[in-house]
Amino acid sequence: MDDNYIKEVYKKMTNYCILRQNQGVKTFNTELFKLYNERLKLNIYLDHKNVFPQTTFRNYVMIGIILGKYIWTENFIKKFSKYLPEEISSDEVNLSYSKLFFSRKNYERSLQYLSGLKGLNYLHYSDSAILKLCTFYEIQKYEEAYYEMDKFRHYIRNHDDIPKIHKEYALNFLRIYKMLIKIRTGVDKKDLFQIENAMNKTKLKSRESWLSEKITELRKK
Repeated sequence: MDDNYIKEVYKKMTNYCILRQNQGVKTFNTELFKLYNERLKLNIYLDHKNVFPQTTFRNYVMIGIILGKYIWTENFIKKFSKYLPEEISSDEVNLSYSKLFFSRKNYERSLQYLSGLKGLNYLHYSDSAILKLCTFYEIQKYEEAYYEMDKFRHYIRNHDDIPKIHKEYALNFLRIYKMLIKIRTGVDKKDLFQIENAMNKTKLKSRESWLSEKITELRKK
């Protein structure tokens, strides 16, 4: 078969799996992972400029982490990051490793990779800020968390280039995250109804599964 035809077939299958994954059908995570591996073996992962697209690279890292394929994910970053666009390669690699170590609960190592991040575009800056906030919560560095929240809000306010939907995801995360911090530190001793209600009503938010996990932990205390 023609290479372009094969690429198009895999593109359609991949997009369908991502759609079903976003709809919450978890079985498609495994299907997506299989498709990604097949694309790597067939050498059909680069775009027309012969680079690994940033968004696609991030998706590969994400699905590896979701499925707990930590060794696979680390090997993927090492082997294929050289194909990333040069201008974003360093930040994308640092961010990928930070996500990987965070998922393995190695929070100090995760922060080490974030410390080397330049954050030259809003995707990298936003991802790193949210990951820092999650890490500060996990290691109970609440002063640092409040400082990072203020800095991130200031960044969002002063960057008109950030798409509206990305701002919404980030600001909704910050609103619920602040409620989490207040409950955990005893500043706000109300029951969890308020934060659970906010979670249910807010459809667009970053790190939704992590927020839900932290709320569940608070409920058990």
